Amino acid sequence: MRDSINQMIQGVLGGSYGLPMHDQFISPEIEEAKEKALKTQEQLYHNSHNYWLKKEWDTARLGSTCEPLIQEVLDGIDELGLPLTIHMGKGYGFYYPALDKTEEIEGRLYKITNKELGHHLQFSIRHDEDVCEFERERHVSYGRIHGDMYWVDTERQGSYFNCKRFLKKQLAPLFLEHLGYSSIYGTAMCSAGTEIRSGAQKREDDWRWMPRYVGLDEALNPIFINGLQFFYLMLGYTNNPYEINACHEGDMDNLQAKSVNLLSKAASERTREWLGDDAWDELTKYNEDRMPEWRRITRQRESLVDKEELEQKKATVLADMIERQILYEELE
Repeated sequence: MRDSINQMIQGVLGGSYGLPMHDQFISPEIEEAKEKALKTQEQLYHNSHNYWLKKEWDTARLGSTCEPLIQEVLDGIDELGLPLTIHMGKGYGFYYPALDKTEEIEGRLYKITNKELGHHLQFSIRHDEDVCEFERERHVSYGRIHGDMYWVDTERQGSYFNCKRFLKKQLAPLFLEHLGYSSIYGTAMCSAGTEIRSGAQKREDDWRWMPRYVGLDEALNPIFINGLQFFYLMLGYTNNPYEINACHEGDMDNLQAKSVNLLSKAASERTREWLGDDAWDELTKYNEDRMPEWRRITRQRESLVDKEELEQKKATVLADMIERQILYEELE
């Protein structure tokens, strides 16, 4: 990140003041201005991408609360008879109110847990800013559930069935159908740093980080998708259509488009109507229910390409994706 900002500043300053005749000479004023600009950018980035440095969770489940939206979730768990509990927690971090000045911050956290499965989702409730409280309507404008972090206890990892059971058979009926939220959404990244049972020693050994080959496009070019992102897509999540459009317009690289959404039935119908059937089918083609159809298409396309040539293409595309993925992470 510092290198890219430094290049930007160097270009601006070079255009404004002219570059010195000798590389060794740099005006102290310019050097000081560059360093201040770098610090400012880094600290602004921290404020806009803030995260909790430390979290503490209550071991006892939450029985009731004066927070109405959380109490509504507790009531929904009881009404549906789900084996879920909610736990409160605290997050600790800091932000920069001014250059080189920090202030500590604390925040209340909530997670929903299936203790038997060892699955947890730290969540928060988001409302559209242009919808007033009294105008919120279930299944239409009630809001969305942001999955701040989803994780599985290390010793309970490895079961796709249990992931599906927790996310699709328990959380989706509760939040999306019973309470009326439009989606459960989040970013398919493993930056939370939670450990995995395989004990990967480096990120290239972490299935969540590593791009995964999923087939060929119409031009017979290999398609690779981030492993964790593909996991969510199989479960029935969709990519963010706005990010897809930004990639198409060249405003975003596809490696940056990591938002995934588990839509309610009502929101799915609205999205399908908005996009059209063809675009909706493209958006959901990696869904577990449609995988047999996609695998048939993949086998048909692979039969049109020489095997050795295909492997070379796959190796080239994979190497390029890994290189770009590392670059974007360094910029962040």
